[in-house]
Amino acid sequence: MRSLSKIKYAFLFVSLFLSVNSVIAKDEILNKVIYSPSNLPKFKDFPSLEAYKGKVSPVDLKSYPEAYKYRTRLQDGVKAGPNFAGHYVVVTIGCGTNCQSQWIVDANNGKVLGKFFSSLGATYRIDSNLLILNPPTEGLKQKYKESPNAGFLKEETNYLSWEKGRLELIYKEPLSNLLKE
Repeated sequence: MRSLSKIKYAFLFVSLFLSVNSVIAKDEILNKVIYSPSNLPKFKDFPSLEAYKGKVSPVDLKSYPEAYKYRTRLQDGVKAGPNFAGHYVVVTIGCGTNCQSQWIVDANNGKVLGKFFSSLGATYRIDSNLLILNPPTEGLKQKYKESPNAGFLKEETNYLSWEKGRLELIYKEPLSNLLKE
């Protein structure tokens, strides 16, 4: 009889533990922002807390594979100063028709932190950690109206946040869905 009571208490404890944990998990899910074509990530929602002050460091060509190969473009690109997430410089280098390589350079130390590609460009701001690849621009909306079956409509728009020294994907959507009105 006594062991039956222990089993009941153990069952009650496990049940209570599981229900509390599931409530916590639901709250975490509910607190997460859910993006959609009608609720896209916005620059103001990803503010950069860092402000750049000072001279831009020379590009550290040994800090990233291939950086030396693009040294002139990278060195020229950082001269304008930071343009992304407080103290970073995004340098765009063309790599063919509908191809751009985007390089991220830290203005504080000149280190090349990464490279990524886009087909239709990228949008970013110095006061925000949000970066949008293949953004749905007004020009693309006009092209979509003129030619709704154009090849560029197969691209995806990617919304990325600069977190802990790297880009994190937070939302993606087919470009064609974002150009429809």
